[in-house]
Amino acid sequence: ELLAAVDRTTYDLSCVLPSGSDAYLQAVAQHTSDITVFPYQWWSKARPFDYEAVGRFEETFRRARPDLVHVNTITLMDPLLAAKRLHVPSIVHARELVSHDEELAAQFGENPSGVVRMVRGASDFIIANSDTTHVLCGKQSRSFRLYNSVALDLFDVPNLPEPGKLRVGIGSINQL
Repeated sequence: ELLAAVDRTTYDLSCVLPSGSDAYLQAVAQHTSDITVFPYQWWSKARPFDYEAVGRFEETFRRARPDLVHVNTITLMDPLLAAKRLHVPSIVHARELVSHDEELAAQFGENPSGVVRMVRGASDFIIANSDTTHVLCGKQSRSFRLYNSVALDLFDVPNLPEPGKLRVGIGSINQL
């Protein structure tokens, strides 16, 4: 959805993915001029970056010659380091509220303020998907808020319940 929202008459998109099914790669290919697939992982205090992955991102960026690198999560450090080494501006699209998610902070092996410090230090700009994320992750004059969007037409479906039956779907996240 993010790729589909970009104006392809103005921007030429390349995409790097850690994996993908054939169907997903075909869907992404409709919105990009180039897809590169190689394994990479989340960063952590114990493994702040992976030399091999940073090198592969550098190779990819040299080939694609991007004007900007957009990382769609705070969980990836390798593409940010590669962009910095090649003097390519980078944006992190911060969606995670690490200050409200102890399990996520534990995966980083870092306290929330340390995670934010790492992300701010590695990126040039930050896009935050909410006011709360913006307050948490924002960089003075180098960040902005861009709310997640919803394609409302996808929810315009008939509601035809069977008489005498009520079906309820519940979605949640349960943390203790």
